[in-house]
Amino acid sequence: MTLEKTKLNIYQKLIEVRKSVVFIEKGKKNEHFKFSYVSSSQTLHAIRKKMDEMGLLLSPQIEAAHITQGDKQLLTELYIEYTWINAEDPEETIVCKWYGQGLDTGEKGVGKALTYSEKYFILKYFNIATDKDDPDGHNTTVASRPRATTASKTESTSRPKSSNTAPATEKQVNAIYAIASKDHSFSDQETKEFCENITHFTIKSLHDLSVTQASACIEVLNNKKDVHDILETSGQKSIAGNDHEDGATNPFPDTDEPPF
Repeated sequence: MTLEKTKLNIYQKLIEVRKSVVFIEKGKKNEHFKFSYVSSSQTLHAIRKKMDEMGLLLSPQIEAAHITQGDKQLLTELYIEYTWINAEDPEETIVCKWYGQGLDTGEKGVGKALTYSEKYFILKYFNIATDKDDPDGHNTTVASRPRATTASKTESTSRPKSSNTAPATEKQVNAIYAIASKDHSFSDQETKEFCENITHFTIKSLHDLSVTQASACIEVLNNKKDVHDILETSGQKSIAGNDHEDGATNPFPDTDEPPF
């Protein structure tokens, strides 16, 4: 007598997918900032065969979207529900809420946000390692960008003056200019704009920074990965040579794939 094949529930199937992928090597190279990353196509390829074998579907649905207008680029933020569906029993589902963001000068922000979201949802849901010492996990010094309502422009204000807010020292200001120029080839104006992106305040010069803000700027500038993250998630990305209108060289491929 032939034994009937054991029917797996959706959780058991997802565990089988997780078992099939333990590690994904970072196969893409960012030539400008000299670091490697896992691409979205690598991530999908790693689980697609096992998903098909298990009869699993992953359905995304955008629940909300926010667009922040920068000086030159749009930051698109998406709030997404990913639903796992057991094809053998479509009533059996698991719903997960997730977030993604994409930065672009034109209409590709939504596509980039979807790609970013999907990749990291899969990596984190299945606890897939991408490196023994993942540099993506070291960005702890940069504060989150403020969110804005749909299609609204994020406005900054000057740093409030108070008797207990010590201004940046001349040594700190000189250090910021020196590191920005030597390590990142920033002009003085680009350095000021970069510090504004870090502190989220509009300043007339670096002397308007507080001691704490200047220290934060120096710490970020000393970490190339942190600098990359600021450029990638702000309207100042053109400093890295990605401003097509100015005819500069683009260090990132013209693709929906974010270089993380």
